[in-house]
Amino acid sequence: MSNLPDSRKKAKELNSLSYFTGKACPHGHVAPRRTDNGACTECQSLARKSLYATGWRQKYNKETSSKKNKKWIEMNPKEHWLIRAVGRARKRSTEQNLNFDITKEYLESIITERCPIFNTEFVFNGNKVSKNESPSLDKIDPKKGYVKGNVAIISMKANVIKQNASSEDIYKVANWLKNKGY
Repeated sequence: MSNLPDSRKKAKELNSLSYFTGKACPHGHVAPRRTDNGACTECQSLARKSLYATGWRQKYNKETSSKKNKKWIEMNPKEHWLIRAVGRARKRSTEQNLNFDITKEYLESIITERCPIFNTEFVFNGNKVSKNESPSLDKIDPKKGYVKGNVAIISMKANVIKQNASSEDIYKVANWLKNKGY
């Protein structure tokens, strides 16, 4: 503390941000004081820690950023879907120890306006619940992971049908439905 000025007046003359008198503040702290307002730096540090412990700032930031995010998502639903699709695929790849090398740019290059299976138009609905017409990222061969050439963007309906079934299983179900007259 010896390199700090010993009074507020000297600190102002030297354009120093703080000064040290060696005297205790009303709360008993012997700490440097701020030149701009004379406050004890230890008192201010404790007050700041106490204030942040309430979480007020995080709550405020979460509310304001949430409003901004919702507005951006409404304005850019396709972009939002692409970003989330990559993030979710990366997470699943890590959890399931699968290969991963896709990017948002790669998905942009392969996405179409319609489901290649049912020919229905994709509906991008932001953070809302997925619908049959929502796009869904599909691994063509589940064992290869999320890698270029092994992913397709199909409708949620198609992906749910395909999810845990082999092509033979799907044919069996289709033949059974056909025989039943559906």
